[in-house]
Amino acid sequence: MSINLKRQPLLPFQIWYFIYFGALGLIVPRVSPFVYQDLGVPQPGLLFLCSQIAMPIGALLSGYLSDLTLKTRRIILALLISAIASLSGLTIFLPSAQTSATILFSLLMAAMGGILPLVNISYLQTRSNHSQYGHARVFGTLGFMLPNLFLAFMDIPRPVLLSWAAVFFGASLLLLAVLPSERKIEKKPDEVHPEQIGRLLSSPLFILFMFVIFLYNFSFAPAEFIVSNYVTQIPESILPGSMEPVAFSWFLGTFTEVLFFAASPWFIKRMGPMGLMMLSLVAGAARYGLLLAFPAGFAAILVQSLHGLQFGPMYLASVLHVQQKAHPQRLGTAQAMVMVVGKAAGNGMGAWLFGIMAMTQMYAAIFEISLALSVFAMVVLAWYIRRQSVQQYFVKI
Repeated sequence: MSINLKRQPLLPFQIWYFIYFGALGLIVPRVSPFVYQDLGVPQPGLLFLCSQIAMPIGALLSGYLSDLTLKTRRIILALLISAIASLSGLTIFLPSAQTSATILFSLLMAAMGGILPLVNISYLQTRSNHSQYGHARVFGTLGFMLPNLFLAFMDIPRPVLLSWAAVFFGASLLLLAVLPSERKIEKKPDEVHPEQIGRLLSSPLFILFMFVIFLYNFSFAPAEFIVSNYVTQIPESILPGSMEPVAFSWFLGTFTEVLFFAASPWFIKRMGPMGLMMLSLVAGAARYGLLLAFPAGFAAILVQSLHGLQFGPMYLASVLHVQQKAHPQRLGTAQAMVMVVGKAAGNGMGAWLFGIMAMTQMYAAIFEISLALSVFAMVVLAWYIRRQSVQQYFVKI
């Protein structure tokens, strides 16, 4: 029986998100142990820093090209091919040389940085009912979660799993045929001009908000680049059955993320973006505090269930708050700056510092610093909440 896509407009996006995030579910949890244990590069922190700088650059360049041409499918096609090629190079050749590994990882992250925003734009500018976006995006989280559920009790080499991710990318490439090829807009999109960036960077309110985002992403870096390698150090004798700790811990984290996104309308209505940001910081502080209290045990894996509450609320709140506080004609610039400052500066610098510390097994110090940053970010956020309530925009046009 054929499927009428016009009568089920969400279905193509739901399928695509599910497949694409299935690839991410194989990649993201295994990045740190793959770099530390399989590649063994001399400076993993430098590799992480360069890859986190490459991600927003890829997003900005692909977004700018899409703004100029109003095309999405062709650009996503090129980015997916680049992701498949760089990931294949990493898994086939397993380069241990710092330069080659860093280049391949940076190309992979640059491609991944551009793909998802363009698919999101494709949905938002071709579907009139934006409120249903969450119903499509939740399939991505399910796609991320399920591979880790199936792999929780299987011992499969990480390079093999990453090669499977390249296959998933290939499947998402084929599914581009059912996604819109162009954007539909009523007016010329907001462009990023140097003077706009200067005005935002001269706004005390915007700088304060960026500082909160920077602190959060710096403290969040261990969640992406350290914790997976940390749980592999847990003795197998205390793990139940033949549990694969990385897969199971990420299953727990994404399961709570699914629950949060499913209940996000309730949270937004009662807490608003600022309350969600505070919830995220509290969850991060609790996560690192519990990792310090229960080191190197099965409890350290169970603590990863807080990942969904550390990531989900901040992700949603930052998008909603920038939409509220950025002038409509400066929205594109503000969103780009949030990504550059958040991912490149905060997450990248955190990955570099903590990557160096992890080389000497300084996990307790990593979690102590991240806990302190989370608490400090709460204080700064509380100050920001008072300031932002009396000013409509970050900066007027």
